Amino acid sequence: MKQLLSILIFVISCNCINAQKHDNIWPMGYAYDTTINPCNFYLDFEHDTLDLVPYCLGIQYSYACGHGAIADSLGNLLFYTNGYIIADSNHQIMPNGIGLNNSNYSSYEDWGYPAELIILPRPNITNLYDIFHLERQLQSNGSANGLAIQLNHSIIDMSLNNGLGDLSSKNISILSDTIGGWGQLIEACKHANGYDWWILVPEYESNAYYRFLLTADSVYGPFRQEVGYSFSWIDYNGQAIFSPDGSLYVRYDPQNQAHLYDFNRCTGELSYRQQINVPSNINAGGAAISSNSRFLYIANDTIVFQYDLQAADINASRVPVAIYDGFSSPLPTAFWQMQLAPNGKIYEITASGTDRLHVIENPDSAGLACNFRQHAIITPPYNGTSLPNFPHFRTPALAPGACDTTGVALLAVVKERMKIYPNPAYNGRFNIAATQSNPDYVQIHDLLGRLFLQKAWDANETEKVIPLPSGTKGVYFVSVWKDGKLVGREKLIVLE
Repeated sequence: MKQLLSILIFVISCNCINAQKHDNIWPMGYAYDTTINPCNFYLDFEHDTLDLVPYCLGIQYSYACGHGAIADSLGNLLFYTNGYIIADSNHQIMPNGIGLNNSNYSSYEDWGYPAELIILPRPNITNLYDIFHLERQLQSNGSANGLAIQLNHSIIDMSLNNGLGDLSSKNISILSDTIGGWGQLIEACKHANGYDWWILVPEYESNAYYRFLLTADSVYGPFRQEVGYSFSWIDYNGQAIFSPDGSLYVRYDPQNQAHLYDFNRCTGELSYRQQINVPSNINAGGAAISSNSRFLYIANDTIVFQYDLQAADINASRVPVAIYDGFSSPLPTAFWQMQLAPNGKIYEITASGTDRLHVIENPDSAGLACNFRQHAIITPPYNGTSLPNFPHFRTPALAPGACDTTGVALLAVVKERMKIYPNPAYNGRFNIAATQSNPDYVQIHDLLGRLFLQKAWDANETEKVIPLPSGTKGVYFVSVWKDGKLVGREKLIVLE
């Protein structure tokens, strides 16, 4: 009986992994002529093939960087965004879909910069999708600031708007700090349990990383770790990636070389392993790892190198698998960022506006057998710098018992910084006591992530009484904030 149960669990697990087609739709297109023809295209990987599908949103709309999309587990498009507006599967802007990252550096036709957002399905919750997105401001001279000033969190509820989805929560700040440079900044990896998510963002000119844990009930963090190489000025053409099995993290930009870390999926912590040397410091480049998590590909604008991550000497394993052939259509089709696709191939965009994509046909193969094909795919409108950012949705869970902790101990660190009583709360009143320094304010969100109440915390208060309006029976999440950072979060049950 035990053997049969193990087989059933294995089969169910395999089916769940195979059904994770959330990255089947890649919206792309350099919206260069949208005042004349507001149309773009997306790559559709249904049935593990590649189709280029044109579509029209009906407004001036740019893709260049900092955008994303999500499909359901069967690969059907749910919604997509260019970092400012969010459109549904009918290519209509959601009712509350304008003003994602509502700063003075956002507009319909404008774009962000690489990997400024990532979209994740809420673990074990149907219909909820979480967007983690970086926000910038313009400098006083009107140019774009190279630093993100905060990390925001928004929630899409697909049960709203007649099943087409809408934002139940938008632009909730969860981290205020200078984050990265222009590079690909925000990445996510599945927790060891196979359903929760770790989200990582780097601090600017530092060796520090902030991490968050997304669970079914909340977002926990930020947790800060200083580890490994201290990145200096960060070029906007770099890229950070996890391996498909979740064990490795690589961060690369042409100014700082590439750096390899081991990733602990139980705790979300990085361990520095080594520098990976990439010839040339030309200001362009990207990285991807093959589906077998063995071969690392790094582009430096004119050359794409392959590295064997299982080699005794990774740097000695370096092999050039593509040298730019000078082709233009209409601009040079030099190499830039890469993304592993659901069909196991790696697709690479150009660093300027062209109608071409590169593809690595067999990235699990060593050396030239990987079959890098330059400018092999012709796209409908111009493309360039418009590669959506996806995590690896098919990363399997680790074996039971692989973790000393499933994250509960880590979350307890946050919960120890505050105390809520009584809990459950009756008659709409409860108390919060801070166990460390007094926070700046308290927020209460409902189960859908919507901000329900916010109260300032006076400097002379050791604890705070929170009265709630009548009729607020239900489950809520109470968070306390200090100096722009989340320092405590706890679940609250309110009874009549």
